[in-house]
Amino acid sequence: MNRLSTSWILVIIGITFNIGSAIITHYYIGLNNQALNELELKANQLETMIDSAWRNKTEIERKQEFLLLLMTRIQNETDNSVVKIKEQIVLQLEAILSQHRLSTEALTEIISFGTINTISEQAKQKIINDINDTYLEKVEIDSLQLPLKEQNSLLLTVAIFLQITGLILVLARDMRF
Repeated sequence: MNRLSTSWILVIIGITFNIGSAIITHYYIGLNNQALNELELKANQLETMIDSAWRNKTEIERKQEFLLLLMTRIQNETDNSVVKIKEQIVLQLEAILSQHRLSTEALTEIISFGTINTISEQAKQKIINDINDTYLEKVEIDSLQLPLKEQNSLLLTVAIFLQITGLILVLARDMRF
């Protein structure tokens, strides 16, 4: 009778270990995976913001080159088109200033090569600062993922150990002592 109760105790312990393994695997690791997915989604959003900012910086550089070409053209012109071209340059510069929330003081000057360069450089510098801030935020999010991944690895190891030990204990019921 003693052997029979010992074998059933091993079975009960084995089943308990398997249940513990299932709880660890499906609950705790599941919670960590959910947190990891949220962090990864946020990191991907930040990466998209960084890519968009770089494209925006490239666009500012192209606008700067275009506006400088227009300025070169009006230096050689004397007709009515000069006024229209200057108006378009001012509109483009105002758009850059408002888009990047920069001071409009630079536009009070006479429109010149220096004004175009100054406004463009201010906009590009603001974009670079925004990229740096966003990148630091992304690095911080990436650093939050590492402990969760390590915890998942440890929990998975414990769950596998419990599952294998539980299986051994259940199978040990059939062994003769």
